[in-house]
Amino acid sequence: MGLRKFEFGIRVVVWFGSLVMVACTVSPIWTEWEEWTNCSRKCDWGVSLQKRRCLQGNCQGPEKRYRTCKITECPPGTPDFRAQQCALSNDEKHTDGQMYDWIPVEDLPVDQRCTLTCRARGEDVTKVLSPKVLDGTMCSSDSIDMCILGKCEPVGCDHQLNSTGTLDRCSVCNGDNTTCKLMKGNRLTLPPTPGASLVQEILTIPEGSRSIRLTSKGPNFLGLRGTTTWSSLQWNPPPTDFGEYQLGDSVVRYTTLQSGRERVYIDGPLTEPVKVFVIFPETSTVKEKVHYQYVVPLQFGWRGVGWGDCSTTCGQGEQEKVYVCINLSTSQVEPDSSCEQNKPQYERRICTMATCPPLWKADPWQPCSRTCSGGIQTRNIYCVERAPNNMMMRVDDDMCYGSKPHPQQRCNLEPCPHWLTGNWSECSVTCGHGTKQREVNCLNSRREPSGGCDPRARPTLTKTCIVGVPCVREQVTSAPMMRITEQIAHQPFQRFTKPSYHASDWSPCTVTCGSGKRFRSVRCKVYLPSNQMLQDLTEEPCLGLPKPDEISDCEEDECDSYNDPYDPEENTVPSDGFAEGVGGGPLEVQFVWRYTGFTECSASCVGGVKESLIQCVHIADEGPVSDTLCDITTRPDIFTQVCNEQPCPPEWKIPLYKECSVSCGGGVQFPLEVLCMRTMDRGLGNTAVLPDSACEGIPIPNDPLPCNEINCPAFWHTGYWSECSQTCLGGIRSRPLTCKIRSMNGEITIVDWVHCPTEEPSSIETCNSGPCQEVYEWKPQDWSECSVTCGVGIKVRTITCLRHQPNGSSPLVDFRLCPKSSQPSHTEFCQQEPCTDPVILANHTTYSQVGFKSKLRLTVGMSVNINKGVSITVKCPVRYYKKSELEWYRGTKEIAASDPRAKVLPDGTLRVRHVKEQDEGVYTCVAGKTRERFILHIIANEERKGPSLYGIRWLIGNWSTCSVTCGGGIQTRSVDCLRTSIVGRTRPNSDRQCSDQGLGLPDRQMGCNTHSCQPHWVPGPWQECNEQCSDALGGTQARDIACEGSRKETLPDSECDASTKPEIRQPCPSGRCTPIWTATDWSMCSVSCGNEGIQTRSIQCQYSGARDLALSTACINLNQPSVTRRCINQPQCPQGVCEDELNFCSLVKRMKKCQLHAYQTSCCKTCS
Repeated sequence: MGLRKFEFGIRVVVWFGSLVMVACTVSPIWTEWEEWTNCSRKCDWGVSLQKRRCLQGNCQGPEKRYRTCKITECPPGTPDFRAQQCALSNDEKHTDGQMYDWIPVEDLPVDQRCTLTCRARGEDVTKVLSPKVLDGTMCSSDSIDMCILGKCEPVGCDHQLNSTGTLDRCSVCNGDNTTCKLMKGNRLTLPPTPGASLVQEILTIPEGSRSIRLTSKGPNFLGLRGTTTWSSLQWNPPPTDFGEYQLGDSVVRYTTLQSGRERVYIDGPLTEPVKVFVIFPETSTVKEKVHYQYVVPLQFGWRGVGWGDCSTTCGQGEQEKVYVCINLSTSQVEPDSSCEQNKPQYERRICTMATCPPLWKADPWQPCSRTCSGGIQTRNIYCVERAPNNMMMRVDDDMCYGSKPHPQQRCNLEPCPHWLTGNWSECSVTCGHGTKQREVNCLNSRREPSGGCDPRARPTLTKTCIVGVPCVREQVTSAPMMRITEQIAHQPFQRFTKPSYHASDWSPCTVTCGSGKRFRSVRCKVYLPSNQMLQDLTEEPCLGLPKPDEISDCEEDECDSYNDPYDPEENTVPSDGFAEGVGGGPLEVQFVWRYTGFTECSASCVGGVKESLIQCVHIADEGPVSDTLCDITTRPDIFTQVCNEQPCPPEWKIPLYKECSVSCGGGVQFPLEVLCMRTMDRGLGNTAVLPDSACEGIPIPNDPLPCNEINCPAFWHTGYWSECSQTCLGGIRSRPLTCKIRSMNGEITIVDWVHCPTEEPSSIETCNSGPCQEVYEWKPQDWSECSVTCGVGIKVRTITCLRHQPNGSSPLVDFRLCPKSSQPSHTEFCQQEPCTDPVILANHTTYSQVGFKSKLRLTVGMSVNINKGVSITVKCPVRYYKKSELEWYRGTKEIAASDPRAKVLPDGTLRVRHVKEQDEGVYTCVAGKTRERFILHIIANEERKGPSLYGIRWLIGNWSTCSVTCGGGIQTRSVDCLRTSIVGRTRPNSDRQCSDQGLGLPDRQMGCNTHSCQPHWVPGPWQECNEQCSDALGGTQARDIACEGSRKETLPDSECDASTKPEIRQPCPSGRCTPIWTATDWSMCSVSCGNEGIQTRSIQCQYSGARDLALSTACINLNQPSVTRRCINQPQCPQGVCEDELNFCSLVKRMKKCQLHAYQTSCCKTCS
């Protein structure tokens, strides 16, 4: 038996002048726990005990602890364990001198379930043979809770003490209700016709079903019968009260209600299918409605089988949990379609792979240099590497492999909008000088109007023009007169539906000065309203009609020596497509209409239509131009062609839908029938029904149609009943009542009550009409937190006494009025996770400096090769230890505060400024008994000359797949020494080149998958320490513990050995929690006169820094203020007067408590 070392702690220091008195307390010391005792039972479940002893001090915590155990199953016919204990007294004489056959008493009160209370078989004799049953005895026949030390302790469905494990509705311990299916509904059965059988089968409940509930709502009877054993249960007449009946291997509990309803309960599981019948009396004419509910086990279910591949091959990614469908009885994997339930939602967790090699990182593209017609945009490209803290660090570009992404690209390639000019109009005058006008539009590359053209480059809209006819001023008047050889009348376009001649505009005069000719086209045309176009005709329909001239003389100004009659500036292309020939020659057509193809067919089968496409083109290169450049009067007609006349391919069609799912409020109609059909031609009756095989491979439609999208009639909606206004003698309760309506879109809204039926449900009713009686009850508050964060502590809670009055109130009363026998405990021990040693979070990596940096931040555990003159700081991250108490050693010598080269900062960080050769060596960070090393190597100047500054480094490949999946294997990787020259060329070198540069050789192989091939526990990382004070030390931190298999798949906890499970919680220190006692004001005196009264007050333990409530045990070593005191300055009571001072003195006398001195005074009259 091992002993722990003696420890002493200083508690109080008192100064008396120059004398110092130190009061010491002896720290408590426990022995180690002894071995577990043998199981209390030879078969079935029992308990095992473990003990320890307190050697010194005030030890906190239990001296004993228990666990459940089971050696084997008991043979059939073995008596109950409690019955065995009763039978031990069969040979002892009772107080009346007789011997009895003792058997257990069932249904004992809760506070007596762990007493050995037995009764004599066949006699009205009951006796408590022992105040406690043996440890491991079940508290009752219908429970698995166990009696230990005379107290009923809870046992979970996993048969572990104080476990919270419960059975789900499928009777699976800690299950998730996924291995069974809930079946419920109603069956309505009509009474039999004359001469028919009076017994009608309504339902068959399958084998294996559990939690069976049957309720009949009519005046007829239920009947049950097994399909294998043919055992039956039919009641005629039915039992008048209740009872239990045997149906094969199952017990049926039957009850009847005052309303006449029957109820049947079977816990199950059924060992055979059971048929349910309705038995009608001969004179019955009433239909029977039976409500049924049961759970049936599923054959297939989903099970998690581990985690999938990481989403990334390096760095940090995500894994998804893999679920497969299995046969629940054989655990064989089945197709996913075998599982009826929905597949569980995917769980994800973080996964960390090997360190990622450096990679190229691109910034976002900068804005384009131009908005159109092609610009340039640039971006910055970096070579980055992910650091251990998951941050991206920039490194030299030569460390990245592969082509560097392009830093620039073309952008906004769409042409810029441009100005498009129309033809010049006729001159505004017929003599002298005038103006011409034209349209100027801004168009984009798709010839659509745009606002992106440069207004400064906009072409002119007008220009001056000179007509070749001079204006002549009359002699007799001062007003100028114009001499016009021929007046040209404006010919507006009129849409006549009769053939007529149509003339185009006159062309410009063939000369710019002197006499010339002008031309126009005159054609016979007719307006077609169907396509709103002019159609060219032959001359015949227009014969007899006056035909306008096609050629006319024209006069321009007299020619001067400077006026060229063929000025090209004036000879612009007119909008009618004609231009002048050189030297006033014949006119030539520049733009013509062309057929360019057809539109797409209007249908893909059984005949569609396509129309001809017409485009205005330039006659020289056949290039498309604006339609405004061609003569609209010469535009060809649009004609149509029939296309795609072949029959349609087979397809699924829905000829008929089912009835609407609801009569109002918006429902859906699902297809009633889906047929494979083919349309052979247009029109009715041209569709053929084909075999389903003709539509193979085509998705079958199943989309519903909306229907009955109308509002439903308003209805009354009742809420939940309120609490009764009184607990007895009749009270009132109410419930809310609202009028609602279901709209056509399915939404339910509240409307005015006038829309609902006139007969509304009751909103008020009476309740609790029974007589009243005063009841006293203990009321325990919630347990406080454990007094310690690790090891063994205690929990406390407040216990009060309540009196339940007839009006429903429950005031606090004197605790002496509640029964002492049922008073709950106000303290109990609590077992926390074992206290742990300090942990240093070291970073076991090798770092070699490339290039020069003046400062480096490093972490303990590293082995570094750095340049001379660099200043370094080395952190020592630690848990469960104060950083200010960390110690650093260089070699075997502690680094003192006076050390000239190294300094330990207040947070435990080591700092060395401008490292030299003398600083090389091994440094050690020490936290209690835990220590980690830091190795420093200085790269000499001659080691860094020449090309080494340009990157001698190790090129490390990715680790290979482990050679085995469990039990310890090997992973390998490639490690090559590379050297990059000044011009950027990289070539391999021998390993010695890197070693000479001070670069340690990385491992080329390492162990992997060292986990056991058997199910084992895998602890997760510790969470952050909570800041709340739980005791004088601080808070706690927790971690997850998972049970994993050989492939690292997650298994149920039951697969792993519970005795080897790591601790889940541990304490973490905090210096801000100082416990203090606080007290409330004194209460009023308990009596109005005399010296027997008392005053009380409440005290509580708080943390002074956080002002949070603390556990009472945190203040256990402080002087506790008193909570009661005698009343002072009370008047003397009148002599000879004996009156009751309490209103419950009659109860004191009935409970035979008058012998207590306190009640002899306060209940003087009743107890006298």
